[in-house]
Amino acid sequence: MELLGTSAQPPEPHTFNPSYALRRSIGPLEPFSRYVGPVSAASRPLNKLFWELESVRGAFIVATTTPNCRTSCQAICPLGHRHETTPLTLANAARSSTFGCPVCAGTVVVPWFNSLAVLRPDLAAHLHPTRNSPQTAETIYGATQTPFLFVCRECQRSFQAAPRRLKEPRCDRCRHPRTPLPRWLVLEIDRQFEPHTTARTLEENLFTVHQWRCRNDTRHRWTASTKSRLASKSCPICAGRIVLVGVNDLAARFPEAAAHWDYEANFPLLPKDFTGREGRTVFWTCAGGHSYRSPINIRRNGPSCSFCRGLAVLDGFNSLATVRPEIAQELHPYLNAKTARQISWGSGLHAFWNCPKGHIYMLEVFRRSVDRRGCTVCKPIQRRLAS
Repeated sequence: MELLGTSAQPPEPHTFNPSYALRRSIGPLEPFSRYVGPVSAASRPLNKLFWELESVRGAFIVATTTPNCRTSCQAICPLGHRHETTPLTLANAARSSTFGCPVCAGTVVVPWFNSLAVLRPDLAAHLHPTRNSPQTAETIYGATQTPFLFVCRECQRSFQAAPRRLKEPRCDRCRHPRTPLPRWLVLEIDRQFEPHTTARTLEENLFTVHQWRCRNDTRHRWTASTKSRLASKSCPICAGRIVLVGVNDLAARFPEAAAHWDYEANFPLLPKDFTGREGRTVFWTCAGGHSYRSPINIRRNGPSCSFCRGLAVLDGFNSLATVRPEIAQELHPYLNAKTARQISWGSGLHAFWNCPKGHIYMLEVFRRSVDRRGCTVCKPIQRRLAS
């Protein structure tokens, strides 16, 4: 049988050209016998579906035993790679640039076609000679996303990268050189513990922890990585982020506030465990003997007892029933959610009250107890009578 559409013979598999596409035909497969050997008499001609796949995809089915979409068959892609597939796989890969070929997709590595030595000879020359064993430049796919070890062409250090993402055989340090470290960072190294640390030592690994010393106060010593020191340039002890007992703790900096520390309610916490800049809420004692809660950075500025200021209710001290018992009797017995012992006498809570004339009205507690305002129903009536 003669190929339709051309009189030339197909070239070798590795130089196969898509221009030798077949047209619709129902003839036997003798033209492809050079690829698969002699065709037996039992082989059947390809049906219409197979030839349409050849026309659309440009992937040429070589041999098959039965005209079924799920039957395994031999195929040759437009680049001449012979592989085993099914017509259904070719149809599903209609929009793929690899034609369903495992060699074109990189699943199968052919040393002379898609290996790293052929596709990326610049990277293959700098592939680590021993640490990638048993993989070599001839067995690695040239566009793989699997990382391998390479040798930098500038600093000769080994680094790990995927050939697909690597444009040149250079490590991250050479491709993105860091700016020199500031001079103040080297000066704050504690020479008592690290006498031989230099700027080059700090640049080699930014995540290594070093010993540091404050330039303003030599008593301030702490450990931190170079990365964190570049992010936060100030001394953590001066800034109040680290507690140094006897230097910046609450008892040393604010002794008046530490004297009102509630040791029983805060056990096992002590004033020396905190600095004056922390916002943690703890218990304090006031001159009246009340135990209240307040943040450390607010209490250090002066007393702020919530009971003495009327912000919290303490029955027997600042409740409405204790300070204004005559007004507490006018509180409605069941329309309010709280009783007179649960409400502060200066609270801004809206409450229901009983008027001596039988009216029920709503008014804030502090307006009734402090401002001495009366019934809101009787006052408009008195105004109308007066007019």
